[in-house]
Amino acid sequence: MSINTDAIIKLLGKNVPPPIAELLSQLPPAELFRELMRFASMTEAEKLSSLSEETLRREHGDKVEQLSPRRYGMRVYNALMLRG
Repeated sequence: MSINTDAIIKLLGKNVPPPIAELLSQLPPAELFRELMRFASMTEAEKLSSLSEETLRREHGDKVEQLSPRRYGMRVYNALMLRG
């Protein structure tokens, strides 16, 4: 499966800060896809989105997944898309 790295970065658009966009453009396409699809902990999602965990749960609960009985997370691409 071929993934166009530039297309993914364009899809994420202006929500991705330049340093992150530069790092994403350097990844091989398969690895980029894997990185964007992985689950980030809520602490990491807070940093990626610049929103608090409470705001993520309240405003974007549809994107928060229960990973285990006591652990929640969010896909990296969702956290990056929320960056404002």
